[in-house]
Amino acid sequence: MTISVTAFAMSVTSFYITTFRQTDELHVSISPPLIDLRRYAEFRTKGDRVVETSTTTLEMTEGFAFAYINKGSRDIVVVDAKIVVMPRIKNEFKRQGEEGYCEDDNREDFSVNLNDIGASIKSSEVKVVRPTFNAKGVLFSGAGPALNDKRILVIPLPSGSDKSKKFFVRVCARFALATAGAAEGLMEKDLILYDLPFQKGKIWDAQYTDAITAPSNQLLFQRADGFLSNIF
Repeated sequence: MTISVTAFAMSVTSFYITTFRQTDELHVSISPPLIDLRRYAEFRTKGDRVVETSTTTLEMTEGFAFAYINKGSRDIVVVDAKIVVMPRIKNEFKRQGEEGYCEDDNREDFSVNLNDIGASIKSSEVKVVRPTFNAKGVLFSGAGPALNDKRILVIPLPSGSDKSKKFFVRVCARFALATAGAAEGLMEKDLILYDLPFQKGKIWDAQYTDAITAPSNQLLFQRADGFLSNIF
């Protein structure tokens, strides 16, 4: 008798979950864009001597990928996405989930829209996209980064970094999603890709040993609703 009751309860639960309970659960597996320092040497003559000067730039390259993994019961559409870059003199970034942890409202922050990023992902489906930078979608309030002829995004070092001898960079991905599970239908969700510190001795150097890299597989959006939740 106990076994029959247990089996019946499990059957009812399974029926409810598969028939009435609708879920959204989108994960993103990330191979993030690479940001690195590039040092360019320049030579000029000064009298009878050759003098070397160097310029350091912060650069982001293409060649990254996102894998969308839909573990929910409803389709989800990734409408758009952008990369947000936040250079700072001080490491004052908020933790993921706190308000403003990926806000690009600082004067030296910028974002770049991505091409080939959208996808419609059915339940239990995985889709991989390899986006590229949108040359017309670079948004910056300061003296502007530039996408060069090699499709490398050249990012200005934050002002004051030479004096402080250090700076920090947070890189986020911001996705625009559409799903029936969201009250507003369309929403934006942010993921931190990594936080990277830089320090200057004789030259600028990226401190990769102190970098904080986000997990390669992150939960982007999750929601569940059903018939019973609409009654109670």
